[in-house]
Amino acid sequence: MKNLLFGLSVLLFAASCGQNKGSTAFPGATAAEAKMRPMLPPASVKALSLNNIDKATALKMIDHFARYSAHDNKPSIVSYWISWDMLNAMVTMLDKELAAQTSTSKPGPIDGVRIYFAADPSVTTFPLKPTIILVSTKDSGDFSPQERLHHDYYEHAANDALFSLNSIVQPGVAAAPGAKLYAVSGERDDVNCVPLPHNITRDKAEKMVMGFKNHAINTVSEWFDLNMFEVLAKDPHHYGLRIYYATHPNTDTGIEGRDAFVITTTLYDAAARANVDVFDCSVISNVRKSYNKNKKARSPLFPPPGDDNGELCPYNCN
Repeated sequence: MKNLLFGLSVLLFAASCGQNKGSTAFPGATAAEAKMRPMLPPASVKALSLNNIDKATALKMIDHFARYSAHDNKPSIVSYWISWDMLNAMVTMLDKELAAQTSTSKPGPIDGVRIYFAADPSVTTFPLKPTIILVSTKDSGDFSPQERLHHDYYEHAANDALFSLNSIVQPGVAAAPGAKLYAVSGERDDVNCVPLPHNITRDKAEKMVMGFKNHAINTVSEWFDLNMFEVLAKDPHHYGLRIYYATHPNTDTGIEGRDAFVITTTLYDAAARANVDVFDCSVISNVRKSYNKNKKARSPLFPPPGDDNGELCPYNCN
């Protein structure tokens, strides 16, 4: 099998200043945030991360990590599991918000998801108590030294199905049952897989995951385009995603040694009673036909089981 994996890097959050008192888009909005949020009635909106953490708490957790992580020289080795239900609900909501935007929406269209390294603010001893926070973004229309910038926004319909899920992210644990990237498999990649922009091989994913140890985390967040999550949500060959803490090897010129995320798809194994990483590069013929017919700028294939190569902060930050 070909084993390709998604890697995500971390983004540093920079909060906006100055209240936009004239906007009715959302109470307490900053001027910059008011321009980016979907135009929903104030009463129907809540400020939440995509994994259902209120904005104020999420910012505290992101800030706590940013303040203390440089002194945490032996951070916890963890991975997190996200259900397909959460993934699908998240993509459905973002696609709905994108469709509701007008052609004149500023600063730009909804374009992706940023995954932050974060930590429990109540823990100030080391190692920190880590977690991840997923935040939706909009295209800013501006550029960093390397890529277009993507600004966070937290405001979503309060009654969206995404926020009714009871458990959308299982707590991270080291070497969780079913997490296969903590050991060298020696398995070869499937030569029939078609590499896509975010894909990395299983061999590289193993090296990245096992390379995450004994150093302070040097990344704040990583951004991925919405299309990647849309394609994953449409893939019927998995029940969820696993997100690993990882580190780029020295051979990754320009980002060598940078911390990131690696993502795999999973299936439930009844015998193991666990969500197990899968490395199957299935291709659905009707998806390929649909792509060729419509000639959309999207991948005609469901992606292999994982990705990397997101945009890291620094340099691409909120």
